[in-house]
Amino acid sequence: MCGSMKFCYTDGGRSLYYSGVVGDCVTRSFATGLGKSYLELYELVNKISQIEYSSNKKIKGKSSATGGVYPHIISKLADYFELKFKPKTGIVKNLRRGKYLVLTDGHMTCMLNGVNFDTHDCLDEIYLGYYRIS
Repeated sequence: MCGSMKFCYTDGGRSLYYSGVVGDCVTRSFATGLGKSYLELYELVNKISQIEYSSNKKIKGKSSATGGVYPHIISKLADYFELKFKPKTGIVKNLRRGKYLVLTDGHMTCMLNGVNFDTHDCLDEIYLGYYRIS
């Protein structure tokens, strides 16, 4: 796939369904990390977002698969796949062994056994926590 590179460009499968550049890092990261189709995650993020928005009028902004996802929606999505968040800080490139969905400041990226899978290199960014995929 990307060989011994530490960064591997991927859009998570978005280009199979859509074009353009959008704020879909959560959708891409979950699709890549879990080995699921982008479309499946796109629909799931939008479904969870719609349910949360409809049931809680105190929510100030609405999340969407391509327009940004608020933390409470990320948490619901992680619950769906039985992933637990570990609040911890560090440098992305130090997550060498295992599979992670990593939260940085305003972004989510995917690390698979030390390789960063994303649309841009996040290896030197500071992370705020991560979901470890079993």
